[in-house]
Amino acid sequence: MLNTTRTIDLSTKAGQTWKFKPENGTWTDIRVPEGGWRAQGHTCDAGTYRTEITIPKDLGDNLVQVAFEAVNFGAELLIGRDESTLKPCGSHICGWMPFSADLSPFVKPGDKILLEVRVRGRKKFMRNDKYTVPQGGTWLESLADGIIRGIRLEVLPRVYIADVFITTRVSDSTINIQPVVVNVTDKPAEITLSASFKPWSNGKFQYPEIAKYSYTLEPGERLRLNMAQASWLAGPESYWWPNVPFNPGFRSVLHRVDLDLAVGGKPVHTLERRFGFREFNFKGPNYYLNGIRCNLRGDNQQEANFGTDAYGIFPGFGPPTPSNPGWPKAVENLLGLNFNVLRIHQIPAVPYMLDVTDEMGLMIVAETPVRGSEGKEDFVVGRENMIAAARELALRDHRHPSVVIWSAANEIWNERGLALALMTAMLAVDDTRPVIIDGVEDLGWPILNMEHYTTGFGPIPDQGGKPREDRPFGETESVWPMDNSLQGFVWMGTATRARRLRGNADIRNYVLNNAWPNYVPGQAPELQFLEKKIKNILWKRVTSGMDILPAIQDPWNHPQLSLFRNCCNPVTACDVHYDQENKESNAAGDWPSSIPDLPCESVQTRSVAVFNDEFSGETVKLDWEVREGRPAGPRGDSGSLTLRIPLGEHMTRKISFKVPDRPGEFRLLLRTSKDGETRFAEDRTTYRAVEIR
Repeated sequence: MLNTTRTIDLSTKAGQTWKFKPENGTWTDIRVPEGGWRAQGHTCDAGTYRTEITIPKDLGDNLVQVAFEAVNFGAELLIGRDESTLKPCGSHICGWMPFSADLSPFVKPGDKILLEVRVRGRKKFMRNDKYTVPQGGTWLESLADGIIRGIRLEVLPRVYIADVFITTRVSDSTINIQPVVVNVTDKPAEITLSASFKPWSNGKFQYPEIAKYSYTLEPGERLRLNMAQASWLAGPESYWWPNVPFNPGFRSVLHRVDLDLAVGGKPVHTLERRFGFREFNFKGPNYYLNGIRCNLRGDNQQEANFGTDAYGIFPGFGPPTPSNPGWPKAVENLLGLNFNVLRIHQIPAVPYMLDVTDEMGLMIVAETPVRGSEGKEDFVVGRENMIAAARELALRDHRHPSVVIWSAANEIWNERGLALALMTAMLAVDDTRPVIIDGVEDLGWPILNMEHYTTGFGPIPDQGGKPREDRPFGETESVWPMDNSLQGFVWMGTATRARRLRGNADIRNYVLNNAWPNYVPGQAPELQFLEKKIKNILWKRVTSGMDILPAIQDPWNHPQLSLFRNCCNPVTACDVHYDQENKESNAAGDWPSSIPDLPCESVQTRSVAVFNDEFSGETVKLDWEVREGRPAGPRGDSGSLTLRIPLGEHMTRKISFKVPDRPGEFRLLLRTSKDGETRFAEDRTTYRAVEIR
């Protein structure tokens, strides 16, 4: 009998032949998944797929099911020997999410059967010009419809482990294991579960021993069992951490649990699951990771900007190939920018992308496709579909330690009831992460909201979210629609540092690809969609044009990008008043754009803010020096301060220096370090020495 789940790829790349009939059209060949039908030139709103499947001859008494990574947006499955014998075998409503259907009642070993998938695209779910399914990209006409992202046959024993929920708590050093077990037979099953741990990568750890767990599973029963809670013995070296401070060779510490299922004493199924030992929560106005204050800095990545099912079909979101370094390089670029978080905005990532962020240490806000932005989703008629999407996202992605926050919806203004229902659905599946509602005003406790565009559209977003003491606050979309201008590019950096000074727990701009279009390998401005151009946004206060900025070939020497990188540095330092005077920049994206005049030979006192947003080391050394002309010019005054800055906090200290005696520009060089290792260096803070007559 089987021990592991056997899978058979049913994609075109694996050799499977598929036919497609657009609504009111004729049968034609189609590639599956390949981004659905719109990515392949079909403009219909519904269509039917067909393929012939061969059931394994060695199926025996096992279960066989067809599993889809996603079908947008409604699927009805039929199976039969031929067209005349087709019978319904399953259905699903909800784009972007996986589902499966049991074929066992309809097939025998070695059968050749016809599988038909009747699909309704999102426009078939409209009522009074509003969608009754969450679709995540209202403004993109070519949003994916059809079978996307993957399809396979799965062969399993009739009593099997479907999933496992692993809860890790640093606060009391415990781990909880909850397998989901299924009995599809017509008899009770006497099951025994055993579990063991091992490192996923290099490392040796002392793991707890888990006692075997026995249970009688009734016919047709599917249960999430509380198998074990144990003390975690492996210590702090075993914790999952993000890649902060950025180290190109960093890999997160991950572990593996092996679950074995026996029925009547006979082994029948094994499930391996990778996990990270970490705890992310909030207390008062702050987030905490593994008990340490954790301030978030990053961006929002919207698949719609990259086109139809971009995550499923473009190589920059996939594994490395000889011609493209893939998603790992994109994550490295984001981490190199000193981001520690990315919201996967509206359209969920493919699982591979989250596997990579687990390994490379980039925290993720995973968001449902529930969208209020254009007022085009019906939250009354479609309420249950919205709730189902939230539940299914949590069911799919709970296993990823890099997912530290659920975002239940985007910009569902004044929808407190829906917000509570979505939060409840996600927490019922997984309560190990906070749930936020992104882009709304405060809807009251217990809703954890994050604000968008607090200074409106057009001005620099330097204020952030409204401070409060009972929940974290922040501004998690900003800069747009100025993001495709050099001035807006500067704001991504200067406004981030300004909001860090204001204590925002979560700071995310919108949207990086309009300023750095090729941070995802293989991407370019001409391949992407500019949302404001499609929407024809011509607001008076928005002075940027209708083009995405050019690709950046040398990112870490790019003036706006290097400024942005420094502003996001976890141990950044800045002349507070100077930052305030230069935060606006200008249309050319200059920084600094305003060089202050200071009298020659005068003594100047400046307030310098120093941050400590790392996860260890409270001692930060600040070194400063004055240089005439260029950064390597004649040296003037210098000094250093050794500061004790609690993790997740910042402090401001005054420094004084004498202005050079000769007229001309001079610079204040700032450097922070820990234990002798440089964390941050800035040499662009420029003043002008002038004679006073």
